[in-house]
Amino acid sequence: DDEIALALTAEGLGDGQPIFVLEGHCPTERLERLRALRAACSMVLVTRSPEPDEAVPIALHNGPLVRTFEPLVAAFKLPRYDEIDPTPFVAPFMGLFFALCLGDLGYGILLTALAAAVLWSTRPPSTARALLRWVVLLGVVSMVVGALLGNLFGARLHELLGLSPSALLFSLVEEPSRLLVVSLGLGLVQLHLGMGLRLWQGAELYFNPELM
Repeated sequence: DDEIALALTAEGLGDGQPIFVLEGHCPTERLERLRALRAACSMVLVTRSPEPDEAVPIALHNGPLVRTFEPLVAAFKLPRYDEIDPTPFVAPFMGLFFALCLGDLGYGILLTALAAAVLWSTRPPSTARALLRWVVLLGVVSMVVGALLGNLFGARLHELLGLSPSALLFSLVEEPSRLLVVSLGLGLVQLHLGMGLRLWQGAELYFNPELM
């Protein structure tokens, strides 16, 4: 009787074929696709939520512009799966700080043109391609800030175009201390924004303990 029961069980499991068990992580938004695959195959799907101390791979979801700054966030530390993604909040400040440091329309054009030429004329690896897109974006922001500061390869842009100095945001040549004030102000805004996001996340976990 035991031999017959074993033979019937093996036949029901696929005529004695091996059974494989695969374990991994799946984003929540792709569970329905996985369930559809389960329905089309001879597969049993068992899902569970991650444990609090479980190491979960992180997949960030940002738009094309913000996505170029994801390597910068990854260089420090990626957020947990239940934390706020700081990339959209880091990207504007990173672009502005870089543009203020460069502060020149001409160098912004040169940087953008070189990175775009390499990106479109060659087929670099994915890591290099992401870096070149990042450089293109930083170059564009530098062009805008450089034009507002009135610098073109060190020359005064407003004098070349016959414009009034009032058309500029401020002049780095005539008011260099203004750059320090603006940079410190942006730094304070970024610092308080980070603290506010941290408090928001703490309050969310406090009022929704099941998220922990």
